[in-house]
Amino acid sequence: MKFFTKLTICLLACLLLTSCWGAKEIQHQSYVTAIGIDYEDDEYVLYYEFLNYSTVAKSEAPGLGEGKSEIAIAQASGYTLEWIVGEIERAAATPISYSHINTVYLSPNALEKEHLNVVIDFLGRWPSIRYNTWLFASNASVEDTMANNSFFDRAPIYTFTFDPEEMLNNNSFISVTTLQELVQYYYEPTSTVLIPSINIDSETWRDENQPNDALAVDGGYFIAGQECKGFLSWEQLKGMDWFVEQTRLLHVVLPEDRISAAIQDPTSKVEILANEDTPAFAVTITANADVLANPDEKSLQDIQKMLEDTIEEDIRRTFTYGVEMGADILHLTERPFRFHPGLWSVEQLQNLEEDALQNVNIDVRIQTEGDYQ
Repeated sequence: MKFFTKLTICLLACLLLTSCWGAKEIQHQSYVTAIGIDYEDDEYVLYYEFLNYSTVAKSEAPGLGEGKSEIAIAQASGYTLEWIVGEIERAAATPISYSHINTVYLSPNALEKEHLNVVIDFLGRWPSIRYNTWLFASNASVEDTMANNSFFDRAPIYTFTFDPEEMLNNNSFISVTTLQELVQYYYEPTSTVLIPSINIDSETWRDENQPNDALAVDGGYFIAGQECKGFLSWEQLKGMDWFVEQTRLLHVVLPEDRISAAIQDPTSKVEILANEDTPAFAVTITANADVLANPDEKSLQDIQKMLEDTIEEDIRRTFTYGVEMGADILHLTERPFRFHPGLWSVEQLQNLEEDALQNVNIDVRIQTEGDYQ
């Protein structure tokens, strides 16, 4: 009797244990890590980037698989994106897992107003897309961008487009955007959203004396008033970084004077000049700097003045580019629109003039001179 009692207790206890009956081997599914959207020949084109995670799992070094990282790309076209999803799933040899999607690539055609509305609606309704998914525009073809998203055979999940924040902590050269930020500001009448653009760099890197293609940021597209206003190169966007809260470190180079400095944790303050009949602003940038190069041994006062003049010039130039395309790149109009709605009309805030940025005050404080250790 005691034996049967103990056996019954053991069997009941087994019912409380968890199991792996529903688990699937990693090689039994196809994992989508990024999607791309294009529009051509009157049809939408949807791309899936698949990664073989088994090659990543076998690697002892992070991101380095055994040989070349294995990437597969699926492509289908149709009149609706939802229909294309079904077409790709129908042609798949294994079940598709969408739980690892971290990046969305958009072509310039997909950013046009009539298509961008469709793209946002599709991404917002698709349950597999998280709102913290990174958005990038692709100046190269979307397929080529995905095919080249492997830096020295590393898996794409270790590249810039999948984890931009880590790289930007060391050099905040561009602002990155998530799907949440696009949806949040897309319908705001005075907000502007930057979608960084990616291109294929075939000149910078070499592998065994052969060119090694890699993805590189070359600028960005600006969305305002529910439409794409245009593209600006990375050089034209230098003045924007000073107004991004996430900016940690920027490098300022003065080639003619052979001076280089690292600017840390800049802060920006926007003052609304309420006495003006048209929108007018004054901005103040405060930052600490470390001198990295000064072979001509210029004085700290001269270096400070040159850095401040360069930063002011970059800010004014970027602001002017934005005014010309009808976008508030520096986000000056958000405060008056939200907190002072009667000060200026929405139409005035949407159509800034070049003299709206009246004062630019830069305060650079040099912390170290870059002395020899």
